[in-house]
Amino acid sequence: MTIYPEEVEYEPPPQSACENLVIPIDLTDELKLQTVQYIYRGLVVRFAIMLYYVSPEGLISEISRIDTCHGTVHRHRFTQGSKEELGDPQIIHRILVDGSEWEVVNSHYDQHLDQMIDEAEEYFRRWKR
Repeated sequence: MTIYPEEVEYEPPPQSACENLVIPIDLTDELKLQTVQYIYRGLVVRFAIMLYYVSPEGLISEISRIDTCHGTVHRHRFTQGSKEELGDPQIIHRILVDGSEWEVVNSHYDQHLDQMIDEAEEYFRRWKR
């Protein structure tokens, strides 16, 4: 009988040891991004990138979020008129605990920030359906 070791889930350094950086980005009058980065030793070791719709009345609705909770880089999708998530999060990349995890998370931050900016209009269009 073979015993396999339990897979270790990525845990970033404690938030108290990190610099916390929150950046709002206005894409259009109605589409806004907000990024939250936890920086440790010069690398983004945890992040969330949120895309929001702001109605003419000032109501804010989350459209999409890419984050690194639960040991993966994954994307959440939401539906218009509800705070409910549309299905399960889409796993983009499992963060392996192999000594390179901080560099992996750091590289995914830049990549997915660019993706969220480039795809914001498409995500908004899908959210409105």
